[in-house]
Amino acid sequence: MKANNPSVPAKIEIIFDICYLIFALCAGVYYLINQHSTAALLYGIMTLCLVGGDAFRSDGAFSFMWLAILISFGCYLPVTLFAQKYPKLGMLMLPKTCAYIWIVCMGFSLL
Repeated sequence: MKANNPSVPAKIEIIFDICYLIFALCAGVYYLINQHSTAALLYGIMTLCLVGGDAFRSDGAFSFMWLAILISFGCYLPVTLFAQKYPKLGMLMLPKTCAYIWIVCMGFSLL
């Protein structure tokens, strides 16, 4: 049985997709939470929808990307909203980081 060995351009595209998804997710969450203008809020919502759309469209290694994004956002949101009042919520940054590592591992599994 022949092993699936992607070409160099395919590997570069995979690395670009990983970087794009992580950047778009971070930018979307940032604009959704930290900016207080309508345009920034719409940008955040649209970015998160596009990243989610890419995650749902993918199959194979990225089939659980939606779950990693959901875990990441779900752990980050309470920290940004309530960490001043409840400092121990900062511990939710650990599973958020694990979700990011999981996203990277999903991408590297294609190499």
